[in-house]
Parts: sequence; C-alpha cells; structure tokens
Amino acid sequence: MVIVGAGHTGAQAAIALRAEGFEGHVVLTGDEEAPPYNRPPLSKSFLKSTSDAVSVAVRPEGFWAEQDITLQLGRRSVAIDRTARKIALDDGSELDFDRLVLAMGSRPRTIPTAPGIATLRTTKDALRVRSVLRPGARVILVGAGYIGLEVAAAACEAGAEVTVVEAAPDILRRTLSGATARYLQTAHERAGARFLLGSAPRTIRPTGVEMGSGENVEGDVVVLGIGVQPNVELAENAGLAVLDGVVVDEHLRTSDPNIFAIGDCARFPCAVTGRPVRLESVQNGTDQARHVARTLAGEATAPYRSVPYFWTEQHGHKVMIAGVSAPDDDVQVRGNLEDDSFSVFRHDAEGRLTAVESVNAPHDHVAARRTLGGRT
Repeated sequence: MVIVGAGHTGAQAAIALRAEGFEGHVVLTGDEEAPPYNRPPLSKSFLKSTSDAVSVAVRPEGFWAEQDITLQLGRRSVAIDRTARKIALDDGSELDFDRLVLAMGSRPRTIPTAPGIATLRTTKDALRVRSVLRPGARVILVGAGYIGLEVAAAACEAGAEVTVVEAAPDILRRTLSGATARYLQTAHERAGARFLLGSAPRTIRPTGVEMGSGENVEGDVVVLGIGVQPNVELAENAGLAVLDGVVVDEHLRTSDPNIFAIGDCARFPCAVTGRPVRLESVQNGTDQARHVARTLAGEATAPYRSVPYFWTEQHGHKVMIAGVSAPDDDVQVRGNLEDDSFSVFRHDAEGRLTAVESVNAPHDHVAARRTLGGRT
C-alpha cells in the first residue's frame, strides 16, 4: 500500500489502516522533509506561541516505526505507471503498489508577478510570518478568506497594525452568509484591523501593496491568502479523471479502481448537497482517510456519507459550520448577534437544510450535524 502525500490526511490514512488491522506493507511518501504534521494550528495557535515544529506533529517521532509504517520523506512523486503499478520519485527510485491512495493536498495560489510574497502552508511559512508578529509591526493580508483572517487575528493579538485587502466587496464571500461574515469583520475592526474591500491591488510587493485607487499601503510583511489549488498534476498526467480535483466515486475510488483519492485534492459526491464538491478541511480529510482505510482493509462496503463540518476561531469567537451551502441559499438567523451567540440556517430553493453556521453556539452545531447526518 502506497500513500502519496505525507500531510495530515495521508498520515491519517496510514494510521487508520493499521487501526483496521491491515497487515500489509504501508509506505507514506511526501515531498517535505518533516514527518507528518497538522496544518490548521499554523494559522491559529502556532502563530501565537513560541513552540517549534515538533509541537504540531501528527504523532511522536517513534510512532511510525512502531506501527511498521515506512516514511519516504523529501521525495516528490513524479509519475504513476498504472499498468506496472509503480510510482516514480524525483530521486530516480520507484515504489511498487497494489493499491494507491492519493492524498496530495493543495497549495496556496500565488501571483506570478509578485515573487517572494509570504504564504502560509508549511511550518517554515508559519515561522517566517511569526517572526514579524510583534507590537507595532505592519502586517498586510491580501485575501479575506479563513487563513488570511486567522493570521490577521493573531497579528492583532500580537500588537501589530493590520490591514486586510480583499478584491470582493465582502469577506468570506464564497463560504459564509453575509450575517456571519459581517459579524466577524466587526470583531476584527474592534480589535484594530483595517479592511480595504472591493478593490484589487494593482501591484503587490513583499513590503507593501498599491491599490487600484492609487493608495499605497506599506508594511513589514505581506501575506498572500487568495485561496489554494489542488495538487492534481500527478493524477492528470497518469490519465485519471480530473475536474477541480481528482474525480472519485461514492467509495472515493478514482477512474482507476486500484487508486483512491482523499482530502483537499479529491472531488467527491457529497451526500448533503447531492452534487460533487471538493472540500478543504481537516475533518473531511480525516473522515475520508478512515473510510478508505476501512475499504482497503475489507471492512467497509457502504458509500462515503459523512457530514462535512469546519471551524475557525478569531478574536475569541468560534464559528462552526455543518454542511455545505451555496451562495444563493436562503438565510435564517436564530439568536441575537449582539449577544455574541447565534446560528444561521441555510436552505436551498426547495427548502432543504444545506448548512448551519453557529457562532459561539456549540449546541446548535451538534444538533445541525445530527440533523444533516440523518438525511445522508
């Protein structure tokens, strides 16, 4: 068994295989030198701490050998020979496989005309950003998605002067209702962050941006958070079906029955929405890793039907989302925004509940996951 991608999702697949009693050879390969680690803390607690990279490790160093899981780190997979069932690595070596799991994740979108701009994906990225988070530092975030806003919150808490630049007229436009997004923006503004919305930067430099209006915003660091793109090139070059992610069926199999894909790189049929989606969340990666492990160990025959959920914490406000909504879904707010505890219920055109956004309301979140799960 070979797992390509030694991030959180790939590591969870290897761990789950052993937990399910799989006794065959397990190889976990990835292009980073570091053993598998958790990425979500990099934009949250890790930025606000003095911890080293070991603190975000998925498991202690000796765990992998104890579980007889072979780590092939610092090696990039460059080609899949589906007929011979071999994977070529960039050092010239090859790995044989009976079954292959692709957990290649995603990478930050960059701007070709703006080299050297900080992004946040690896521990090295996080250490670079953390090194400038100090009182009086001028931090510019380009992109008002979850990563950018979590970095903005950490920077404000460190005493930095924070400016968030976003081309769209609202923050988190693709993923949250207007009510929840405005609530979070207000929380950031109360903490001192400045927002420049509805205007794309004309030029971006490592220490500043020039807005379309002509305004220059100078900083000590610029962090780019304009989304990610799935790592699908390996699958595409191998002739697997790809469409904004590696296309898989309800069992997470690709167009080759011997190859599975999970996590950020996989586009799968979502039981909640009834349509194919690609999700970027730890929960999704973990649930899919466990499902694939049960399938490969011969324990699972049912399709993958987990309810997606996600959370973010910014300035002490915890937002938890169950389900997947569309931008035009109906919005119903229950609770009072002024009480700092409310939920937003999203329904599609047919009146079906698609998602619930809960702000400092964990009971609503649990109930929403139970309700959505009862339909899948």
